[in-house]
Amino acid sequence: MRKALLLLFLLQFFVLAFSAYYADLSIIVGKDGGCEIKGITNHPRLSEGVHYELTYKEGIKWKFVLDINEKFSDFVYEIHMPQKARITKISNSGLILIQASDNTIIINGTGKEEPLRLYVEYYIENDMSNNTAFLLLILSTLVLAAFLAYYLFKSKKASQHKETTKTYEGLSERQCAIMLFLENKGGEATQKDITNALGLPKSSVSRNIEALLKKGYVKREQRGMSNYIRINRENE
Repeated sequence: MRKALLLLFLLQFFVLAFSAYYADLSIIVGKDGGCEIKGITNHPRLSEGVHYELTYKEGIKWKFVLDINEKFSDFVYEIHMPQKARITKISNSGLILIQASDNTIIINGTGKEEPLRLYVEYYIENDMSNNTAFLLLILSTLVLAAFLAYYLFKSKKASQHKETTKTYEGLSERQCAIMLFLENKGGEATQKDITNALGLPKSSVSRNIEALLKKGYVKREQRGMSNYIRINRENE
């Protein structure tokens, strides 16, 4: 009986001993989030090669997450962050040492009889600079577009004013307004519509239409109960 218990104990010991995970790794984190793993381990998630599942990006910030909730008899790792990476937050199991070399941050970690966990939040300085430059470019483009639109609007107004002055030379302001209204209406409108649109007294509109008739700018035509005023194209 004792021999059987001893054999069972030894069997469990060897199973636990040989099934324990270990890792001695070097991980290079690329700017695109790819993580190249090299080294020795018996854990299937840490096989050699490039892994993209260890990182993800939120805005300009990157997250590196190595979270294996299984006990390692021992682990050692050396992680090379991307060039110009700036760490804003870090948490880990075991012990870590952070160093910087040639503008690259290197994280060395080790631990025994515990899970392997490392969380690093960082951003790449170039990304932030490029983002700022892009925002400045958009802002300057919008300002330039607004200025161009304003310039074109002012040029169009000036052109219209110049054309009006040349075409209706010798007319008063109200007479020019009547002519412009007729132009916008396709060349003719009722006298009532002109009065309502310009917001002038009927007597004032009547006097100015009579003046335009005498100068030959418009013609008047009676249709039913309405007086139609139309531009005299023969006078152009």
